[in-house]
Amino acid sequence: MGSSSPVLASTSSSSPAASTRHGPARAQAPDRVATNERPAATEGPTDFVKKLARILQEPSFQPVISWTPQGDAFVVKDVTAFSHTVLPRMYKHQNFSSFVRQLNKYDFHKVSVKEGAEESENSSTFRHPDFRSDTLDKLDKIKRKVTVQSRPRTYAAAVLSSSSSPTSSPVDTNNIQSQLQDIVDTQEGMSAHIQTLEEKYHDVLAELVGIQRTMAQQDQLTQTLIQYIL
Repeated sequence: MGSSSPVLASTSSSSPAASTRHGPARAQAPDRVATNERPAATEGPTDFVKKLARILQEPSFQPVISWTPQGDAFVVKDVTAFSHTVLPRMYKHQNFSSFVRQLNKYDFHKVSVKEGAEESENSSTFRHPDFRSDTLDKLDKIKRKVTVQSRPRTYAAAVLSSSSSPTSSPVDTNNIQSQLQDIVDTQEGMSAHIQTLEEKYHDVLAELVGIQRTMAQQDQLTQTLIQYIL
């Protein structure tokens, strides 16, 4: 039994080293967990809403579109001029109906003639409770209305469900949804732009047909004059 004392002594003497060797690893575990934590993401305003705010802040656009005197709505003073100058520059199309549809999707409402002091036959006034000239820092409150789920929404829902799995890594779902909404807005803008190009194409064809008819008439007149002279 006396010979076992050195073994016990060596075992007890090695335990501080073992605790020193394994102690820091246990102390660093909370730090590693902390590094995987991400702050909650905030969804910012979409491109459509941000561009609309920039349009109303641009002095050169004031003759065409501006805030109402109360600052709680905006008025498109000249729809025709707005469609030909502002929309192509900011939204890459000239379709005012498409612009209005986008406003409706973000729950903007057209103000009736009685409410809109600057309303006229060629103007339109729109309002949203969170879209004011004095609260442009709160544009992120303006959301798309919840409608029948489209494919991008379905994909976002799939991402949400997959991110809730214990084995999945954290996913910035708010940012993904915002990007998907921007893609949908861009696609609709491109569709409107294509429609505008098609309309211009038909106008050009009509002009070419008119030119051909005019040239044919002039040629016939020339032939008649030559025959008369001879």
